[in-house]
Amino acid sequence: MADVGTAPPDGKRQSMQNKDSKRNKTSVEVVRNKNSGDDGVTDVDQFVSEHSDFLGRVLARGDREARGHALALIANGGTVSDIDRIQQVLDDLKEQKEE
Repeated sequence: MADVGTAPPDGKRQSMQNKDSKRNKTSVEVVRNKNSGDDGVTDVDQFVSEHSDFLGRVLARGDREARGHALALIANGGTVSDIDRIQQVLDDLKEQKEE
């Protein structure tokens, strides 16, 4: 019986890391867990609503991967008013940059 505490050989570990890395780069997974209420609001909806300023800053200043995650959250949980608030953050940041 194999020892449970033993790490896999380095080649296998690298292969597993490469597989995970490729998966993360090719797909964005957003899990839409239902909250306890029956109002249809998901965790993603709530996060986007509560963190629109943060998401706007990520879109403006984040790297490619961070912007991709922010866009995925917005696409899967943003309302029109959330998108308007995020657009306002982007407009404010644009004005600051132009000054």
